[in-house]
Amino acid sequence: MPFLTLVTAIVLSFAVVPVSAQGQELYESFVNSLATSFVSVSYEYETEVSGVKVVGEGNLFLQGQSYRYNAEGLTVCSDSRSIWIADQAAREMVIESVDESSLGVNPAILLVNLARAFTLKSMNKAEDGVFVYHLLPAISFGIRECSVTLATSGAQSSTAPVLKKASFITDDGTEFILVIKSATFEEPRRSYEFFMPAKMGSDWVVTDLR
Repeated sequence: MPFLTLVTAIVLSFAVVPVSAQGQELYESFVNSLATSFVSVSYEYETEVSGVKVVGEGNLFLQGQSYRYNAEGLTVCSDSRSIWIADQAAREMVIESVDESSLGVNPAILLVNLARAFTLKSMNKAEDGVFVYHLLPAISFGIRECSVTLATSGAQSSTAPVLKKASFITDDGTEFILVIKSATFEEPRRSYEFFMPAKMGSDWVVTDLR
């Protein structure tokens, strides 16, 4: 091998390894933060239903296997065993059990189950400190593939995860895109009462499907 080619190969090998290592460390830090923090996310979403573009926004909160999110008049919360879906305007609530069939395109459930429901297929560096991770489902629940965009906090040598974007493609080819406006990781709350539904009045219609 010519000397110049050998030197170039060595330089490139040293250039690639730190990027891969930084990206892997960032992803592992993100997964660990999801599992050990009280997570608050404000997002905008975009999808297409029957050829019509649908956009909206919402807020979700995660801790362990519990979550709560608000979007388009609905409040959905779970204690990891049951899911309560409340429609404030209609004064209706549906209660379901948590199982793999309930995953679907639910941003809260997908993030809560990211490590369990997906395996990391590949990653690439989009720009300095920003990585895109491509994931495939580890279990069958209607999602064909997923991608998550993470960035470092910007501090030197920091691997603190900053969630930028997530997208999911269903088995029928529908893409669901989440653009993250803000995401914070805090110390977990001692009480899980936040993730339980509020008491319903006598005028509410409750359908329990558990």
